[in-house]
Amino acid sequence: MPLEVESASDELWHALYASLDLCAGRSEYPAMRLYVLEDGGYSGVSVNDEAQRLGITVDEFLDLRHECHKFAASYPA
Repeated sequence: MPLEVESASDELWHALYASLDLCAGRSEYPAMRLYVLEDGGYSGVSVNDEAQRLGITVDEFLDLRHECHKFAASYPA
């Protein structure tokens, strides 16, 4: 892959996660974590642990996560 295409791909990847942060921050649970950044890569959080940390049910967390992923997928980068 040409360097300029790879660079744009990286920027879009980071923009997706920035959009997830924006959605979480605007939600009724602004401290919600949808992912963790470790070793330079993104990975998901434990659904059960995060729901418990926020004091909500797993279903509520999954609904919020789904809405934020829809938002991030449609957010103009």
